[in-house]
Amino acid sequence: MTAQNLISIALGLALVVYIGYRQSTWQNLTARSNWLMPAILGVVGLGLLVKSTPAAAFTAQGLGLLLLELALSLAIGVVMGVITRFRSVDGHVVDRRGQVIEWQTRTGWVGAALFFALIAVRIGIDVWAGSMGFGALVASTGAILLVIGANRLVRAGVIQMRLARHQELTGVGAA
Repeated sequence: MTAQNLISIALGLALVVYIGYRQSTWQNLTARSNWLMPAILGVVGLGLLVKSTPAAAFTAQGLGLLLLELALSLAIGVVMGVITRFRSVDGHVVDRRGQVIEWQTRTGWVGAALFFALIAVRIGIDVWAGSMGFGALVASTGAILLVIGANRLVRAGVIQMRLARHQELTGVGAA
């Protein structure tokens, strides 16, 4: 195992633990907090996928598995967005940037379990594809970040739509 593989594994584990923790605790909801991490993960993932993955890894089987992983990631992101709970904090919370917070969100342990299930399926696909000889694309760091970024991006979109609808129905302030 190379040093690059060890670094990728360590970063991946840190990201999984971080996201799992955030799923289970109340988080301040701002446009920045909702969209920034998914955008960064997606852009970095896509950049790494294109730049660091050898052209020979882009096979029909590899691309098909990557699309399958992306579809699963998007579906789980939708479910996570749907199960997200909101609570109004009526501006009594101020974040570290001095911004007044109106809303907090949490998906709870169910959301964390869904995220861990996504990671487990992803690892299973990687192992299976590797044993079949066409796993280089789906095992790349870029693919991993892209799949996680897509999950978080869809979740953020669903949360934003649900919050807008809730505010429309209740007349409660904007986030």
